[in-house]
Amino acid sequence: MTRYSRSQLARAFVHLHDRYPMGPLVRALAQELVDTGRTVDIDSVVAEIARHLLIMRKTLLAEVTSARPLGRSTIETLQKTLARATGATTVRLGVRIDPAFIGGCVVRTPGLELDASVSGTLKHILTL
Repeated sequence: MTRYSRSQLARAFVHLHDRYPMGPLVRALAQELVDTGRTVDIDSVVAEIARHLLIMRKTLLAEVTSARPLGRSTIETLQKTLARATGATTVRLGVRIDPAFIGGCVVRTPGLELDASVSGTLKHILTL
């Protein structure tokens, strides 16, 4: 059986995601990982898919975690800033609320993390 690299799996997934429904495509990827005993690689493969979406489709997937829901203008500002910083033409933000946050937010993209949270700022100050 051929063992495909994480990058090969990610490129194939991105290439096929416009042609096939997402459900069967995700199931096929999961089955490939199970069949080859690589279920521990799922996080790495998902990160590779996000990286290849940016490279191949100029689509950036980002996750924003904040203490409270973000307003529409804040989301739009984040999308424009991330598009400029990465060259993406499309930015899709997943927003997650974490009540444990005091304030601010953390933005994660493939290969980049911006910690603008209160606790992150305090940690940075303490390391100076």
